[in-house]
Amino acid sequence: MTLDAPAVRVHRGRDHLGLWASLGVSLLVPVVAVYFVPTSLAATFVAIAVGTLVGCGLLGAVAAIGARTGEPAMVVFRGLFGVRGSWVPTALNVLQCLGWAAFEVWIIARAAAGVWPEVPHAVFAVGAGVVATAMALRPLGSAALLRRVAIVVVVACSAYFLVDAARRPLGPVGAGGWRGLWTNVDLVASMSVSWIPLVADYTRHARPGTARRTGAAVGVGYGLASAAFFCVGVLGLLAYQPSDGDLVAALLAVPAGALALAILAADEVDQAFANVYSTAVSLQNVAPRADRRVLALAVGAVATALGVLVGDGYAYEGFLLLIGAVFTPLGAVLVVDHWVVRRGRYDLSAAAPLGGGCSCRGSPVSPPSSS
Repeated sequence: MTLDAPAVRVHRGRDHLGLWASLGVSLLVPVVAVYFVPTSLAATFVAIAVGTLVGCGLLGAVAAIGARTGEPAMVVFRGLFGVRGSWVPTALNVLQCLGWAAFEVWIIARAAAGVWPEVPHAVFAVGAGVVATAMALRPLGSAALLRRVAIVVVVACSAYFLVDAARRPLGPVGAGGWRGLWTNVDLVASMSVSWIPLVADYTRHARPGTARRTGAAVGVGYGLASAAFFCVGVLGLLAYQPSDGDLVAALLAVPAGALALAILAADEVDQAFANVYSTAVSLQNVAPRADRRVLALAVGAVATALGVLVGDGYAYEGFLLLIGAVFTPLGAVLVVDHWVVRRGRYDLSAAAPLGGGCSCRGSPVSPPSSS
């Protein structure tokens, strides 16, 4: 409940695989495909594959650090910056996680209102916020539920949209050439690396000695799910050709699409849960004795209120991605510094000096051979 208490280390590889596969399925992913630079279908699929490999490779490497140290993400950054220096990325992460939680509440309500237009948007937003906050109060149980139940239903709905879009006429799939390939790679990778400042909050619960397996499970789970949903977005745009680029509305028009989209909207709550929980855990880096449950309740209330009041969530998406872009190079520096330069000998204690440091005595991190 507090940062001073050690993490409960019970999760196996399959737990991480299921959780991150569920987090990889998001209504935001096909929406991002709307911003792809027009290229040939072959170039687009190559961009999805390369961007997924790059982004999920980096995500998995950071996930392994969390599993190795048993510490949450912002505490891991003490190894680079020390305690007070880590407050800077903590502030940025709190801002972006709170924003993404509000965005997820908003997009859940928007998708649900498209299925049941007679129900006010605020009703769905409040419902999503309440469920996400409740999950953040019991994160380990919520992760187990996502692995055992949600992922099976969600994969079935995703496959339905993927097959339905692929069997329709797709138009001139070779038009557009290969220009813009690397811009699209960057967009795909950005979705994976946006989880870098959160991933250790969950992998710190991995069983000791499973760092590499945990990192691989996170990368594979998130990579397969998000790549499939990028394909849903690309094929959906070609097959349904929404005039205003509103892919959510186009999916609603698919036979049985309303039911499948309603299920996906319900599953989207896991995104809001992850952001509410990680905001609370990040705040504990500054206030280590604060009760995570109290912080989660406060964060959930603010995110829900913002989700109700925001008129157009898409207007804030660029700002949130801009904040997240800070963690892309920062994540790369963290991976190289931890695994190559200092080989895991980080000082993550409450006395970690400004600028980070190598703890040669009393290090909370096991030597490299133990992983």
